[in-house]
Amino acid sequence: MNVLVVNHKMPVGRHLCDVLRKDHDLWNTAQKGLDVVFHIVSEIPDKNDDVDFQFQGVLSEVKNLLANCKFYNIKDYVLITEATTKDNNFYQALKVSIQAIMKVYSKDVKCFYINHSEVVDKENKRLDHLIKEVKLSQNVYIPSRQSTYQCIHINDLVDGIITGWTSACGNRYNDIGITAGEEKLTDVCEEIRKIVSPKKEINFHIDFREDVNIKVDMKKLNSLFYRPNLTVMETVKKYVMENKNE
Repeated sequence: MNVLVVNHKMPVGRHLCDVLRKDHDLWNTAQKGLDVVFHIVSEIPDKNDDVDFQFQGVLSEVKNLLANCKFYNIKDYVLITEATTKDNNFYQALKVSIQAIMKVYSKDVKCFYINHSEVVDKENKRLDHLIKEVKLSQNVYIPSRQSTYQCIHINDLVDGIITGWTSACGNRYNDIGITAGEEKLTDVCEEIRKIVSPKKEINFHIDFREDVNIKVDMKKLNSLFYRPNLTVMETVKKYVMENKNE
């Protein structure tokens, strides 16, 4: 099968390409003969970024790719994005806008909207921050917009993407969520403490005043009998063990 991965230099794109190239041919452009487009959506912008410019840029990219899929008779379009609390208003508005565009094109192109929780790979800024705080402080203050923590190991994410794409039959539009699950943020912090400072007593102060409660719903993927190899806590433990001395 002939495959195009858009934004393939991003971490998720690189891992996806590594897996897909084992069984499929990777192409560089959308053209006749292509079977599927995987579109890794760019990161949600920081507050200092030009939000309006990036918003319109993402929507334009989605429209152009779907128009090319229709024109070249490409069967599948798979959009992959992270459910984030970084900018809740931007994320929700972008999600609704993208889904509306995809549903319009779904009569001609089979569409998959895949949103996933925070990815844990070789680098993860949030876990790095927690490790550092636990090592250096007696009283750990954690500003947070969620009282719970969802994540997914990057290998499990790629498996989930491929499972969702290959197994979701029938529907022209598919909304799929991928996460390893959910844990209380306080429990995650305590697990980190056990690994990096087991003899140290630490008081965790977590500010939940802006709890936006964005969560990934995995019901659709569960119905396809997919389960991640690692739970949230197993993912956190693996990362902390690999990075605790840095």
